[in-house]
This record gives sequence, C-alpha cells and structure tokens, in this order.
Amino acid sequence: MLKALLATYERGRRPMPETPPLQGDLFQWDAPPRVEETDARGSSQGVTSFAAQVPPADPEPGTPPAHDLLLLQPWLLALRREHSVAHDMSQALTPTLVAAYIERFLFTDQAPSREVLETALSAQSPDLVRHLRTWLRRRPIPPLQEAVWQALYSWLQPRLLHWVTQDLEATRGRASLAALTPAAWVTTVQDSVRTTACPLAQVAEIMRHETTALVQALTQALDLSQRTHAEIQALLHLRPIQRAEDRPHPLNPLFLSRSLAPVATGGPMLSSAQALLRQDLWRPDGENVPTFRRLFSQERVIEHYVTKADPTSRTVEALAGEAAWQIVQQFGLPTAFLHLVFAAYATEQVEPWRGLFELRGSDLLRTLGLERRTDVPRAEKLREVAHQAHLLSSLGVWVVWRESARDLSVQMSRMWEVALDIRGPVDPDRVLAPTEVFLTVRPGLWTEKFLNAAGARAGTALRQFGYLAQATLRIDPYHQELAAKLAVYLTLMIRLRSTYRVQSLLETLEPAAVLQEAAADFRRRYAYKRRWDEALLTLHDQGWRFTFHDDTYPVVLRPDWALPTDTRVHLRRLPNNYWQQLLAATLTFIPPAPLPALLAGAGEEKRSAPRVPTRPPPPRRTLTAMPIPLTGSQVRQARLTQGWSQQELARRVGKSQPWVALIEQDKRTMQPQEQATLRTLLNLELARLS
Repeated sequence: MLKALLATYERGRRPMPETPPLQGDLFQWDAPPRVEETDARGSSQGVTSFAAQVPPADPEPGTPPAHDLLLLQPWLLALRREHSVAHDMSQALTPTLVAAYIERFLFTDQAPSREVLETALSAQSPDLVRHLRTWLRRRPIPPLQEAVWQALYSWLQPRLLHWVTQDLEATRGRASLAALTPAAWVTTVQDSVRTTACPLAQVAEIMRHETTALVQALTQALDLSQRTHAEIQALLHLRPIQRAEDRPHPLNPLFLSRSLAPVATGGPMLSSAQALLRQDLWRPDGENVPTFRRLFSQERVIEHYVTKADPTSRTVEALAGEAAWQIVQQFGLPTAFLHLVFAAYATEQVEPWRGLFELRGSDLLRTLGLERRTDVPRAEKLREVAHQAHLLSSLGVWVVWRESARDLSVQMSRMWEVALDIRGPVDPDRVLAPTEVFLTVRPGLWTEKFLNAAGARAGTALRQFGYLAQATLRIDPYHQELAAKLAVYLTLMIRLRSTYRVQSLLETLEPAAVLQEAAADFRRRYAYKRRWDEALLTLHDQGWRFTFHDDTYPVVLRPDWALPTDTRVHLRRLPNNYWQQLLAATLTFIPPAPLPALLAGAGEEKRSAPRVPTRPPPPRRTLTAMPIPLTGSQVRQARLTQGWSQQELARRVGKSQPWVALIEQDKRTMQPQEQATLRTLLNLELARLS
C-alpha cells in the first residue's frame, strides 16, 4: 500500500510552503553574488546564499521525491516551529562545520596552529550552536536555510510515513487498509496527519541516534565540500583567529613600579561599579530582562544589562530569564576589583575604544593580591580570575547623557569584550588545572565618550579619571566587605566629593534590608556599628584620614581607635539613640598622599628647573659634563634597528605602548632614570655636553 501511495504522488516537485515569521533577524548573512535576491526594502541586491545554487539530491530508489512533502505538511510545519528541532540540527551540524573550518583554514597563510584553533573554537562551542540555531530559524527564510530544512524533511519523510502507517494499521487493521483505493489511502493518511500531533519525541530520538546519517543529509544540502573557510566562518559568525605572533604582547602588571595608577571614573564606571556591588537594585524590565538603572542630574540615565554570551555577534542583545538573573547574583566585589583593573589599563591607552590589550592571569593574581592566599591552589585562583572576567564580559551599558552642547549618549554595547585563552591539561569538556590564563580585553564604546583625551580637548567628549591605589585591591572582599565597598566607591567619587552623610553613604553601598535589620534589632545595630568602625580603621591603615564633624559626629560616636588615650569613660559609652545619630553624622574623607596633589592637578612628576639664586653663586673651578638628553627620533631609530615594535619596547622598559609613542613623538619628557634604561636596552652611547 505504501508503494501505491508513492506511485500516486509521482507528480511535479513542489517545495514545502514557508512558515510565518517566528522572530526577527539577529544576524545578517553575507551571501556571495551570482543569484538575485530581494532585500528587506524590496530592492534587488544581486546576491543570495550559495546553497541556492545547490540542486536537490535525487531521491533514492523506492523513496518519494525529496520535495513532494505536501502530504505531511501539518507535521512538517510543527517541526519547523519547534525550537528543539532547530537546536538538535545545530548541535549535530556544528562539530562537522567546525572541523571543516579548521581543515580549510590550516591551508591558508594566516592560520595559527591547530592547537590554537581548536582551543579558541572549543571555548565558543555553545555560542556556535546558538548562532546556527538562530540562523536556521531566520525569517523570512533565505534559500540556504530552506535547502537545509528540505533536506531534513526528505530525510525524515520515509520514517514519518512509516509511523503513520503503523498507527493506521493499529487502529483500522491491515485488512481494511489493504482494501482502500490509492486515492482513498491518500485521503486517510492526510486526515490522520491533520488530526494527530506530530511525534516530536520520536523525531528527536531518531535525530540523536542517527546523527551520522542526518549530518550527511544536511551537509549535502549545504554543499559543504565546496565551501571555503571564509564562507564557513561567515556561517558560524566567527571572528578571525590570530596567530600567536600577531596577538598583542601581555602588558606588565599594573603596579610593577608604582603604587597608584590612573583609572577611569566617568558616569558609566560609577554606575557599573554600583551595579556590580548592589545586586538588590536590579529590576526586571520588559520580558524579565534584568536591568540596573542609575539616574543622574539633568535627566541623564545609564542602564546596565546582562548581555548574551555572544562575542562573535555584531550586535549586542540583553539576556532575559533565569540565566540572566543567575549571572547578576554572581556579581560582587571580586568582579568590581577586576573592573577597576580593566579601567586602569584602558586609561593608559590613547584611544581605548579602537584597540585592545592582553593580560596574564598570573600578573592579575599579583595585582589583586591573590598570590598571598595559600589556602587556595594556584589553578583555582586562575580559574576564578577567568570566571570574573567572563562575568565582566556580560555586563552591557546604555547611556543617555547630554552635557552642554556635547552628546555623550552611548548605544547598547558591552563595558568590556573579553576573550579567554586558558592554558593547561584538558579533558573533552574543560581545562582540568589551568597553568595560565590570557585575557584579551577590548574596552567598550563608552570610552570614546568618557575617556577620550582628544575629544575632551576638542569639546566633543570627556576624559574623567582618578587614581586607583594598589592597597585598595588588597582589601579582603570576604572578611572586610564594607571596607572594600567604601574603597571602591571612594576611588571613583573622591575627585568629585569628599564629605558624606553616613546614611547616604551606607544606602549607596548596602542593601536596604541590611540597614532595616540593623534598625530593628539592637544586636544587629551594635554589630553593624562595629563593622563601620572597623571599615574606617582599614582605610586609616592605608593612609586615609578622616575629619569628623563635631556638630553631627560627636566624640561618643567615633571609633575607639580615633579617640585620644585619655578620653574619659563616659565618652566611650554609646547613647540610647546612637543609631539615629550615626546615620545623621557627617565626615570628610582625605585620601592618602600623594592623591590630594594628583587630584588637584599638581601631581605630575616634578621637572628639574633651575632656581633663581638670591645672590651670585661662588665661582666653580671645574665643570661637570652633562649627558645630552635623548630625542624621540633617536629612540625610534634605535628601536627599529633592534627590530622591536613599540609594544615590545614598552614591555622591556616596564611602560605602556602609548608611553613609547609619546616619547618617540617628543610629546613626553623622559626622566634621567628612564633615559638610562633606554640607553642600556637600545645600546645607545652616552654622549655628554661639556
């Protein structure tokens, strides 16, 4: 009877009708020219995807034509609407596409080693599956995706017809079905398909058990054997993978020869730091999209989102649902510390939004003070650094900000784009024990508006920065949580404000529930007062000084360590209403030296200038030969003679690449010690002026 059915349907081939749109396009497919296609505006672009050129495969003997699928149309429509079907197709197809990409890329001159390729692609594997799934569900569907779906239908068709036949035989009996005419048989099958649900569970099971046959059918529709690595790269939305020698050199540790580093402190930095510290202020927006909104004066608004883990996408989208909320709950002080470190490195860049920088995980352990912890293995420390970097890469920002005539608004983008390269022994799923982690960081678009020196001079942007102290990152975020929060907040705000009311400061740093519990319970009040005093003591040990305002912060409320030793006993006893008095108290924070001078604009390294004598100096009998200062052109010529890049020379000197660029352009004065270091490295002879 099945043969009679197939004979009846030996008509002209007609493709499966396209389903109505399910979602908007997320990605753009750059198709090669040769076949006409109409774009979204209705104009012909003269391009289409390459699969439109692939003719459908001839059906095997004894099977129906590949495109004669109208009989099973209700079930096939259900398959295309089902998200899990596209996901299973993508999961089966992605490994084959990745393997083909690697094999073809290795034949090019730009290819890195196989190990580098496999490591970079394995880290993106979940994203690649999601890219391919979204691409398969694109509406309106282009010819290439339609060819893949038709291949799936043709592969499933004999199985679906077999299941229909089995169900009909079970309900009507084989004898009654055998008595039907071919036309009546076709009508019976169509009625059965329309009135019964598509067997999605059986389809999913057979797709998982017969993956090899399924992949063969789908790759034939893609004409994979004729595809170049560039076409596969476009299909998977991969970014070009660089060779090791083409990657930027890792920058030196942040505090290698200093205890302070400039750090961005603009509006996006302030709001994002608070977003990382205050998970309780995130609110669901729209379709359960976690959103942190910070309102500023003059109707300025900055919002933060959790973005989809999609480094290869050209657009940034907010992540919704439980997965996004789980990421928000993982934010905290360790994430904020690494956030400040990234901002410090970005501040040293001339145009941070155009470039990127690479950091070593081992250097970050030293910068963050994690190398002092002996209770945690080094591999776990590196894994934690990688985890915090991954969290930061998901933090998105959207800015509406006008300042005078400057429009500083920033479209939806990421604060940082981070690519991780984790080295160490691996198993099929993950790196077992990381031996090193490399972080390649690209600052977000916000830096063009809030960390732009040239734009600030031209009046089109801002360059707002303060200074990050190494001691701030050494505060234990687990045992000295309040002190660490204070240090982070003051790092970003001290250039703008130094006097605070205790209540407003605590409401900025602490969840409302913590303060409410302290107000309701005398034990919690007392414990929190001690936490506050200990936090101030931690900052005091780092060099901070405090001015307690006598009119609002009486002696009886001040920490014991801040009182003179001869303070009378009755001044050490807390009054009954001490909690209300503490919240109303005000104090001024004075940062440790040399921060006040730096923040006042007088913190540059002092130049050696001759002093005007009050009386003629005594005559000198001998003249000491003075070294002739190096010029930028000498440094550049010597660097090129050595065959070094600016980045390589910066690494050897212990400076940043922008520092070398400014030196070579004679836009920065070198100190004597720096000149001596450059002469030694570049083999420059010491010329002296008598």
